[in-house]
Amino acid sequence: CRKIRMWNRDGELHFTSEDTDGLENLIAWKPSANLLASSQQLLNKHQIIFFEKNGLRHGEFTLPYKPGSLIPEHISWSPDASLLSIVALERKEDSENQILMIWSTNNYHWYQKQTYYFGSRKITAIQWDSLSRFRLIFVTNDSIINTYQWNWDITSSNDSVAVIDGDRLLLTSFKNTVIPPPMFGWSIKFDEPINKVSLNSSTVVSFLSNGSMITFILPQNDLEKLRNGFEFKVDSKNESISSDNANFNINNSLKDHLIRNCFFATENCLLLIVSNNNGYDEIVRVENTNVESIMKLPTRILTACYDDEDNVVVIQYLDGTIFKFCLKECVLEPWKDANGVCVKFSDRCPNMQVALVNKKKKVFGLSERYSLFCDNVTLVTNGCTSFYIHNKQFLLFTTKDHFLRCFSLDSELSANLIKSDSDVEEKRNIERGSKIVTCVSNDAKVVLQAPRGNLETVFPRPLILRRIKEILDDRNYVEAFTIMRKHRINLNLLIDHNIETFIENIDSIITQIGNENVMNLCLLLTELAEDNVCISMYNYAYNGYSSGVPENSKLDLICDKFQQRLKSIDVKKYLLPILVTYVKRSDPQFGNALLEIKKLEEQKDRESAIKYLLYLVDINRLYEEALGTYDFDVVIMVAQQSSKDPKEYLSFVKSLQQIEPQDYRNYKIDMHLKRYEKALYNLSLCEGEEYFNECMELVDKHHLYKKALKLLTGTRAQQVWKKYGDYLLVKKYFEEAAVAYRFSGELHNALKAYQLSGNWNAAIDVSKSITDFNHASFLKGLAENLKSSNKYQEAAFIYETFLNDISEAALVYIKGHLWDQASRLVNQLNEETLKAAFNDELLDQKDYILNYVSQNEEQLLKYVDRLMIVKKARLESNQLGYEVDDTCDTISDISSISEGRSVSGSLSTRRSAKSKKKRERKQYSLKEGSRNEFEALLFAIKEIIEKVDAMQEEIALLIKTLFCYQFENDANICQNSFARFLNAVESVITQIWQADETNAADLSVNQRLMLNSTNQSVPTTDQKLMIAPQLRKVHWKFELLSNE
Repeated sequence: CRKIRMWNRDGELHFTSEDTDGLENLIAWKPSANLLASSQQLLNKHQIIFFEKNGLRHGEFTLPYKPGSLIPEHISWSPDASLLSIVALERKEDSENQILMIWSTNNYHWYQKQTYYFGSRKITAIQWDSLSRFRLIFVTNDSIINTYQWNWDITSSNDSVAVIDGDRLLLTSFKNTVIPPPMFGWSIKFDEPINKVSLNSSTVVSFLSNGSMITFILPQNDLEKLRNGFEFKVDSKNESISSDNANFNINNSLKDHLIRNCFFATENCLLLIVSNNNGYDEIVRVENTNVESIMKLPTRILTACYDDEDNVVVIQYLDGTIFKFCLKECVLEPWKDANGVCVKFSDRCPNMQVALVNKKKKVFGLSERYSLFCDNVTLVTNGCTSFYIHNKQFLLFTTKDHFLRCFSLDSELSANLIKSDSDVEEKRNIERGSKIVTCVSNDAKVVLQAPRGNLETVFPRPLILRRIKEILDDRNYVEAFTIMRKHRINLNLLIDHNIETFIENIDSIITQIGNENVMNLCLLLTELAEDNVCISMYNYAYNGYSSGVPENSKLDLICDKFQQRLKSIDVKKYLLPILVTYVKRSDPQFGNALLEIKKLEEQKDRESAIKYLLYLVDINRLYEEALGTYDFDVVIMVAQQSSKDPKEYLSFVKSLQQIEPQDYRNYKIDMHLKRYEKALYNLSLCEGEEYFNECMELVDKHHLYKKALKLLTGTRAQQVWKKYGDYLLVKKYFEEAAVAYRFSGELHNALKAYQLSGNWNAAIDVSKSITDFNHASFLKGLAENLKSSNKYQEAAFIYETFLNDISEAALVYIKGHLWDQASRLVNQLNEETLKAAFNDELLDQKDYILNYVSQNEEQLLKYVDRLMIVKKARLESNQLGYEVDDTCDTISDISSISEGRSVSGSLSTRRSAKSKKKRERKQYSLKEGSRNEFEALLFAIKEIIEKVDAMQEEIALLIKTLFCYQFENDANICQNSFARFLNAVESVITQIWQADETNAADLSVNQRLMLNSTNQSVPTTDQKLMIAPQLRKVHWKFELLSNE
């Protein structure tokens, strides 16, 4: 017996293993330092055994050779501990043969992945490359340094996956089952270890360690054997097989070549890329037993893949350059991207696939550093662990942060990958470290394998939806329905995918989905929703979706169609779906559903139907709806299925039955249910004054005026109009109230309402219809009210037109500074008192304007000077990195310019506009040193400019009137003063706003000064301050005056 002893760096004994029979002298530490590998020779087997660092045994596996025939010479781990290399000497009766074996483990099972025979050549030194996890370097006794490089590749075809395990090939079909390793579906046993394998739907090609190529043809007539662990045994030496239904052939023409890649060009034709001893690679065609070299490659390749659509072999050289070999033309040329640029991966990519992306063929590659490339574009940098092209429609890949991501190949991949992960359906959490094994063709099943070996099956939503779309296009509704139920897809997709086709095929849908189980139809109808799931829930799967949208409610349309067809087929069989069509409408018809149940003859059927309704509707709601049918049999039928006390509901029903007439009884029921519009309708059918009084109370209490006006006529309708007018008056809808009063004949009330609304024309019109009315007094009062509201033109019009008081009209025009109209009437009357009043008001207005212009000009220049100081200080602060505090909520009121008096009655604004301006003004403080003084100054300057701009027409009229009335000097002073003010304004605009445009290409100085150090967005009000005010081009100057 032997033992293994372990010491630490200080030479202290740490652990001693248990006694082990047949323990040999080979030892290899696992890189993670938690396991020790050695070999053990027993009488009946030869094992590689493992010890933990505490000396305890931790598993083993048996070498597949006869006991005593193998002498292990070297054992070592790859840098990432995923591979174990064993060099051994095999002794036979007449010869010795050195063997190199590569083993890997998965799910606690060890697989013999590669086997190489060296014959008389001996490996004298061997070492794994520390910089590349799958590169092995060794030296043979003929002084040759050999380098072997492997990479992990999953051999799959459609839904089948092949795994090499020594001389056994393990195959599993994942279409109908998921079998975790080390178990398998079926296997093929050869008489030599396998080094490489390729397969398609009917053929398996295996390359054995002795150089033989064996093509195994699956037993198509006996596929039941391909499960439950059935094993075919192939004896290549005797060319026999253990099953009569299977067939195979052997080709030994490539024994001296290293097989790099193998592709199926057709069922009977293989394309191989092989390396020979002459230092170059070549493409070889194998058809039946014929082997033909068709292209010698200029340099060694890294890997290759095959595009079966275009019959093209895509080759990647060691430097990452991509070439393609066209089988038909036998031409080798560079692979170019959409821009015509030759494709070259920036890193070596052992795994490659070709796919059609956005109608353009592209090559995908996954590097050893986990970067995913698509032609010359890097899709994922150092984050992709595996990828798969599914059905030539989707790119699926797993990431280092443990997500499975899925993208359609119909769109631009790079753009979609750059987008944020707002679309959660293309990103799915997976188990840590999982990688894609395979995707089942024509299905949404994706098989993942975790690092420890167990398998997980997921169904990504985009794949499921694409499959459902294909099925729905084929109008196979029952299969689509089954898939959607299984994967919890919203059943509205059946309809929204193509609503027009759905309606056209509604008979087929009823037959497919509801023929065997009526509850399937109930389930479909129960999930109905107005929302279009193709646009909302599943929009990522329906890019560019357009479908016939119903003009009216989708719910009503589908429910009507189903209801009509189900009733015409078999009402009794499809009763429950029919009930659902009543309930799922946009305006549910519970009453009709209950009446449908009442028609049933059997009490049992009624009870079961009501119980089903209770799954859809609350019992209290259903009881109320039963009352709403006015059918007491239905009420009792529903009440019996509830938890209500019979004493209560029976007495309530009895009290209702005693009410007469029928319409009044219905009214009482509607009032109990708070269905006031229906109650009003039923009450309107009752004849008698007492019913009408009750009707008016109902209308007034619940504001049912519009409904009542449709139901009542004559004097009763007039009473409703009167009530409606009172209600509108309280709500301050004066114009509408006036109209209501006019319809009710209440002209005095209509007159008052028009006065309140300010519609003086309508008020005058109504007043003419009122008899015994002092029209002159009314008109005079109306004119005074308009005058007090600064509506001088309207007031003067009433005096002049209706009251024929020309003198008063002229005074009103004068007070409103409406000089043209006032001049016309003054000259018409030719009264000295009016002329004096005209001249006095004209000169007063001139003095006010001059004073106003002077004050504003002075204030404007003061603000501009202060703004320049603040601007300079803020620029200096920003250069020093000063951070402006933008969190203070305390804002002082801005000081405003008092106008003293109205410039003109025509300049009066609406109260809402004034309030808005006032609110904006309060946002800023002109106090020196305040936080937003810069913005406040800009606001104040802009406000002055806007007021000056609005004055141009009024100034023009004033100057013209002064000149016409012999006040030429005053007119000249006024014009020159305003011209200077406008020039100052234009200079200020240039100085503050337009000059900034040259200071920054994309951001003005004002904007940069208003942005704080936290880069917060500028408020909307502040953004308005950045826009330079514009003076309108108004011809205000009077050309008859001399220029200053």
